[in-house]
Amino acid sequence: MSTAEVPAVSPAPAEKEGPNLFRTVLTVAWGAILIALVLEIFLLFVPLIAGTPLKSLGQLVADLAQKISWSFLVCVGVALGTAIRRAQPAAMGALGLISAPLAFTAAKGVHKGVSEALGLSAVALAASPLVIAGLKALEYCVLGFVLGKLAKKGLGLKGYLGVGALAGLSFGTLIVIVLNRASPPPVAAATVVTRGINEMLFPIGCSLVIYAAEVLAKRIKT
Repeated sequence: MSTAEVPAVSPAPAEKEGPNLFRTVLTVAWGAILIALVLEIFLLFVPLIAGTPLKSLGQLVADLAQKISWSFLVCVGVALGTAIRRAQPAAMGALGLISAPLAFTAAKGVHKGVSEALGLSAVALAASPLVIAGLKALEYCVLGFVLGKLAKKGLGLKGYLGVGALAGLSFGTLIVIVLNRASPPPVAAATVVTRGINEMLFPIGCSLVIYAAEVLAKRIKT
């Protein structure tokens, strides 16, 4: 009597984290660079409206290099938590806590290096760098944690934009107040507006690109 052959059942292929992680980080990286470009272009209109002198080309290049390095490092740092499978909101918060001060320090270094290369005088930060770095670390720790919660609940674009707006409005306002109080009076209105735009819009943009990366990753997976 012949024994019926039972076909071997091949195990389900394991989910490949490498390509998904690479695609997510790449999407966030390009999105972060785009945010920096759009924001710097938007800020060009502030002096025009306020009637203050425009930036020189060298100042524009140095500021753009600073924004790109900051946006790239902090957004990619937070996004790593969403790209890694089964990452918990606490892990995303920890990544935000670590990446924000590192990105802040690196961005200031890039700005100083580009300014010196272009023969510009470096402008010292009005407030203590440790204080500002600490506030940004707390801001992106909270932002990363809440975005992790949203990712688990599968909330849509409005939720991500709302969280980014709340982070920018709360922490951004606090950072602007600290900077203004540390600056020698009188602080120009254009300076206050520029600081406010920087601090309040970056968390919104970072939340947006992280959401876009998650949507793209899900579509590729399905």
